[in-house]
Amino acid sequence: MRAREPHRHSESRMSGNEQVRAEIEIFLQALDSYPARFAANPQITFEEHRASLMLPSRTTPASGQRSVAAEQ
Repeated sequence: MRAREPHRHSESRMSGNEQVRAEIEIFLQALDSYPARFAANPQITFEEHRASLMLPSRTTPASGQRSVAAEQ
């Protein structure tokens, strides 16, 4: 019988904890920044705003600048 490898389980749990912490940080960032975003665009919901913060920054290949989609 093969012995279990306890490190794999703890590593996957650690990754899960890190993922949850990152989601919490994004949520808190969204709470902080939503009023200004809503003032600029009253059509946007909190969920849309939060989801936009979860998107990775995008750059345009030619200019190397962030795209408009990443700013919204």
